[in-house]
Amino acid sequence: ESPEVIAELALETVMLRLRTSDGLDVHAYSESFGRPAARSVLRALIPHARTGHVAMLRRPNLIVRLTDPEGWLLANDIISDVFLKLDEDHI
Repeated sequence: ESPEVIAELALETVMLRLRTSDGLDVHAYSESFGRPAARSVLRALIPHARTGHVAMLRRPNLIVRLTDPEGWLLANDIISDVFLKLDEDHI
């Protein structure tokens, strides 16, 4: 698939998975879209984890998800931050 299609799928995966209670499996994301993309996602989410809006859980892989209700209320902002970071890092 073209780089544009892969980038679109990477963004869509973040948007959809973060909007579920199961969250985003960072290992699976890395396997699908590469370590640089997974690192960008984590760098974008760490500040939100520090404020309690994103949970980072080991089950056994690292899972990131929005917290309830605080993270859910800021879902659009949090996901926008991830999109911006991926764009900045040219992923």
